[in-house]
Amino acid sequence: MELKKLLSHTILLVQPTKRPEGRTYADYESVNECMEGVCKMYEEHLKRMNPNSPSITYDISQLFDFIDDLADLSCLVYRADTQTYQPYNKDWIKEKIYVLLRRQAQQHLKRPLSENRWRRGPTDRTINHKEGSEDAEMSLPRRENLSPSRRLGPVSLLQTTAKPDHDFP
Repeated sequence: MELKKLLSHTILLVQPTKRPEGRTYADYESVNECMEGVCKMYEEHLKRMNPNSPSITYDISQLFDFIDDLADLSCLVYRADTQTYQPYNKDWIKEKIYVLLRRQAQQHLKRPLSENRWRRGPTDRTINHKEGSEDAEMSLPRRENLSPSRRLGPVSLLQTTAKPDHDFP
């Protein structure tokens, strides 16, 4: 049942500020992809806040503070058994992100020592503004399949038809 749930279509609803005009959404094919999307949203925020920093490292507590500072963040996860979408709040999202990052860190620690080039904690990540750079990978956990957007390219996570007139907190 848990595996089915992780592979369920998921809609992320975001309201950065109290202004309802700023509401937007993104959809994903799975809960894990959605949690990666939340991480990417925070990384895009860090890039905007630190445009001249060649590299930025953050930990999970900073990500959770960012989530808490959003006016609203929730998920709708499709349930095939009832053919409905189940709503989930910020606390559920943070729990799923924690589980995802912990699992990635455990996979990282199973690698031979020669492959473990990053020495930060299991919930730290490093982002780099130089797209395509060898240093543009996250710390723990290391990922082999980083997309250009994960390497902090110009791709934006959230797309909306309304013109955004806000910035994330």
